[in-house]
Amino acid sequence: MWNLVFLFSNLALFLLLPFSHLFIESEGFPGSKKGVKARVYESCLVLALVCILLLGITYIISSLFNDSHNSIASILSMERRCILNSWSKEEVRAVVRYEWGCGVSGTEIHNRLVEVYGPGVMSKQMVWRWCRTFSDGRQQVEDIPRAGRTRTAVSTTYPKYSYLQP
Repeated sequence: MWNLVFLFSNLALFLLLPFSHLFIESEGFPGSKKGVKARVYESCLVLALVCILLLGITYIISSLFNDSHNSIASILSMERRCILNSWSKEEVRAVVRYEWGCGVSGTEIHNRLVEVYGPGVMSKQMVWRWCRTFSDGRQQVEDIPRAGRTRTAVSTTYPKYSYLQP
């Protein structure tokens, strides 16, 4: 019983009250016959538009405070699907090499990489640079060792913190 009271009181509060206000204020659409039917039609249309507007605002506000899949980016269709969340530089370079070997342009390679790996995968300029490197004859995707500071160091004095040695 109380469920019905709650239902009808909400209907009266959120539908009938705004409808009655809109009905009193309406005059009908320009160019249509003046009368009750035109006023009801205008009131229903305005009420439907207001409901859609309120639902949209509620959805946007809830997505701002909710960290689930529905985010503000997905509302604006700016969110891209990212299939792979983790990747290595060598893996991405191998994909660039494969796509370059298939004759795909650098811009299209970059777009495909962003679609699969996400926007932080590799810049468009870096894709072009790797395409140029592969066209110059390079076959390997691993970093070439070069002079300078080594990536790993072994020390007997400070085995864990080798970079602290004098």
